[in-house]
Amino acid sequence: MNLIEKLEVKDTSLGEKGGAGDGQKGGASTKKRGLFKDTAFWQADFVTNAAWQYTMITYALPDNLTTWVVEALVSTTTGNRVGIATEKIMTAKTVMVSENLPRFLGSADVIAFSPVVFNKTGKDQSFDISIVANNMTISKNQKTVFIKNGESLTIPFETIIANIPLSSSEPFFSKITLKAVAKYSGELDEVENTLPITVTATKETVATVGKTTNSADEQIKLSADIRKNGGSLSVNYAASLLPNIFSGIEYLKSFPYGCSEQRTSAIMPTVYLKQLYDSVKMPFDLKTKMVKEYVDQYQGYQERSLDTVIRGYLVEIKNFQRMSGGFGYWMDSTESDFPLTISLVSALSEIRSIGYTPNDTMMETSIAFLKTKFYENRRPYCQENSSTNNNCAWSVATRLATIEAILDNNSQDYEAYKMYKLLSFEKMDTLIQVNRSRVLAKLLRINAITKEEKSGLKKLADEQIKNIASNGLVYNPRGAFLGSSGAGSRLDATTRFIEILSIMGPDTMKEYSQITDQMERWIISEKQKDGSFGSTADTSNVVRSLAHTMRATGELRDVNMQAKISLDTVLQAEQGIDQKNKLDIFSKIISLDALKDTSSLHIEKTGQGNLYYDIAMSYFIPTQEVKTRDEGFFLEQTYYDYDTYKSIKKAKEEEWDKYTNNDISFNDLKYPKDIVTYLTPLENFTVGKLVYTYNRIIIGETRDQVAFEGFIPSGSELVNPDLKTASSQNVQESIFEHEEWQNDRYFGTVSSLESGVYTFGYIIRPTHAGTYQLLPSRAFEFYHREVFGRVSGKVVKIVSEK
Repeated sequence: MNLIEKLEVKDTSLGEKGGAGDGQKGGASTKKRGLFKDTAFWQADFVTNAAWQYTMITYALPDNLTTWVVEALVSTTTGNRVGIATEKIMTAKTVMVSENLPRFLGSADVIAFSPVVFNKTGKDQSFDISIVANNMTISKNQKTVFIKNGESLTIPFETIIANIPLSSSEPFFSKITLKAVAKYSGELDEVENTLPITVTATKETVATVGKTTNSADEQIKLSADIRKNGGSLSVNYAASLLPNIFSGIEYLKSFPYGCSEQRTSAIMPTVYLKQLYDSVKMPFDLKTKMVKEYVDQYQGYQERSLDTVIRGYLVEIKNFQRMSGGFGYWMDSTESDFPLTISLVSALSEIRSIGYTPNDTMMETSIAFLKTKFYENRRPYCQENSSTNNNCAWSVATRLATIEAILDNNSQDYEAYKMYKLLSFEKMDTLIQVNRSRVLAKLLRINAITKEEKSGLKKLADEQIKNIASNGLVYNPRGAFLGSSGAGSRLDATTRFIEILSIMGPDTMKEYSQITDQMERWIISEKQKDGSFGSTADTSNVVRSLAHTMRATGELRDVNMQAKISLDTVLQAEQGIDQKNKLDIFSKIISLDALKDTSSLHIEKTGQGNLYYDIAMSYFIPTQEVKTRDEGFFLEQTYYDYDTYKSIKKAKEEEWDKYTNNDISFNDLKYPKDIVTYLTPLENFTVGKLVYTYNRIIIGETRDQVAFEGFIPSGSELVNPDLKTASSQNVQESIFEHEEWQNDRYFGTVSSLESGVYTFGYIIRPTHAGTYQLLPSRAFEFYHREVFGRVSGKVVKIVSEK
């Protein structure tokens, strides 16, 4: 085969000053480099001519200055003969800038960028070096340096990264352009990168939500601590519950971890919104609704349509399915999880309802898995114990959820009715009652069930709903919720109950409208500071419930109102809301400087419809002011010099071998205690010297779905021992089943930890001198976020190697 590279034509307007060297492509181009790829070109297949030749023409190579390997794999249609051919192409320039940037930036950090400039012009000469970037302050962004031919020089640029605005909802980043120009020959290189800026302060939010048919007043009090840190007051208002839905969507969209449940929870609000817009016959085109996603430092942020996101999800989710047909939490999970598979099957069925097609085989095998587990009715790794009354059967609530998922996939699956009749309902907590009611409501849709049987099911469903409403509700000043619900959360039971009413139909919704209103108020009041409603699963459930409720109540049919927002009698915003914009959300952001120590916010509505509002006062707490917390986990974190740690670890292992072989006595041991006992904690990090991050977790009772996230300074990177480029000597013992080495944090999860003390560590490589705000690392339960422990925030200094 022949490969023809269509390389950029060299710019010779400045004259042929120097060259790229023998066998190299490039030279004195003045084109800004910004397109970098790991794979320059790929073609899945091709067919040669009779002479076994094939010619292809590619576009220009990316801007990497590197050695490209061109590889072609061929096979014959007869004889099963195969062959492979490779060729190398080197791309280079006479002046080259190695940007040497970190992987990300932290707000308010002080960092020394250290680009390296290479002189291959054939002459010793001076170079003008410049850096241009937004969202940062550079003390001196232009320098002139002298570099001998064939040598390189590192040029430091002291920089202060900007703070992220509190009101910012768009990705915050910096576009950085580095340029080196040879003063004598004019040869140059220019490189452009885009780096995300992560928030390093802790955002605190005091919020309230409400609903009015007339007017409402909210009193706002400011303390001196809030004023000194600056901040803003945001007021979102609309004719629907959408402000509360969208805050949950933003939380799910920004969640940094990618297990199957979280990927699904992040995608589902879009599905529910599409269903809502369709129900009121308003356009919601997923192909034109765009989201921004960060790709890498070279490509920056790219827009993708929600349609593309959903289609990508349907491809990716197959990677989480195991041979059994069930789904695991992570791609590297070895086993299927029954409750997880239940929720994913229901979600995939919802996605299908808006016109997408999940893989048929994936759905068939997952349904078969659910039915198998339902009939087996035994939790994995469970030992029956009559003395402790340990029952290894799945809860009735879980088995009911299984039937519901099967009906979500196929509303006419008669086997679901047979499965329901196998269940016993002698003891029912709130969650069982709720799940039973949901299943009864969906069983009524099966055509094969006789009229008489349906009449009995309908009567039972009505009685069940009435019993829950009469005996299960708990009222408080914030509204009403379902009380103790066994294995489920109050939020889960409450949201699921509201959905039952919508499934049963308009008459049922009307009958329980006052209760529904009270439950909605309570659900909205449960919103957390970050816009979530607890775990990712709880947040997704709330979005689903509120969207379904809006569809069922029909409260948006006759909207025509005027809304006014005033602060201390001064009008801040006024908006008409009618049929054209009834699903829009309107916002007003007010600086805290405009508020008195005690201010009154007046929300007024005239006309037809309900006005929902969401008020949030937000401000940042500096990192160093964030205190340690112990809410179910005790966490300690200390930094040590990794070389010292490694040498003592090796000596300890060697002497322990001698001790176990009876070559020495216990009194002869130099290191009988834990390794860190003999180490001195680091006050500062040094560029290039590995740092061992030692973590100790103490828990007093068994915790499930435990996660840990350890943040690192932006002027550093994690050493991933799983990569082939990492030394085998750097492999660390881990307590986690799944680990991720992200740009800004180490992340690990384990399905369960019994009470006890656990230690583990990871390695950081400091790369850039500076002063960095470091978010507190924390351990927590994934699905009970109120159970956590964190260290204090700190400021870390990285110094240059002497």
